[in-house]
Amino acid sequence: MLTSPSRWVLCGFLLAGTTINYLDRQTLSLLAPMMREELNLNNEKLGLLFSFFY
Repeated sequence: MLTSPSRWVLCGFLLAGTTINYLDRQTLSLLAPMMREELNLNNEKLGLLFSFFY
């Protein structure tokens, strides 16, 4: 069984990972129009690109 400090460190890592994942998804959503324009992507290709990140 994990000791108390180890448990909180693990909880901290899980929280940090979840937060980074959430922020990455939000950033991709905001950048979608600019990425579509710069990379000349249609909806199908943009959806495929986003599926790699989700």
